[in-house]
Amino acid sequence: MLLCTLSALSSLVELKERLEGDEIDLGNASAILNAVQNIAQQGAALSRYFWPMHNREPHLAGAKQLRIGLKVPDDGPLRDRTLRNQMESAHTYTDRGIFEVLGRRYEMQPIVDENRSCSRTPANVQGSGCPNP
Repeated sequence: MLLCTLSALSSLVELKERLEGDEIDLGNASAILNAVQNIAQQGAALSRYFWPMHNREPHLAGAKQLRIGLKVPDDGPLRDRTLRNQMESAHTYTDRGIFEVLGRRYEMQPIVDENRSCSRTPANVQGSGCPNP
């Protein structure tokens, strides 16, 4: 748990440093996205300690003791599994191009026009966005 927390805090500090000032340097976009993703993933990992996926008594009792001991509220953001579930099965959400995070809905622009026909020659498939044969 400590490793998850320290990793998230490190990314938070990096994010704060990269977002300081009046303008955001778009050259840092990758680093900014990496930091945001790490914060969310570490939060998801911590969530599993406090609210395990297995509904068996030893897991539930231990998780409850952790929440009490660390004063983690039952109605806090770590309890919401929506973001965690979306991150763990991101491919299903990117296929549809729709994300919902903390009650806000986002729709992605498709990368490849699904109506476009693709030539199946190896030279055209490589890097074209066409599915591999």
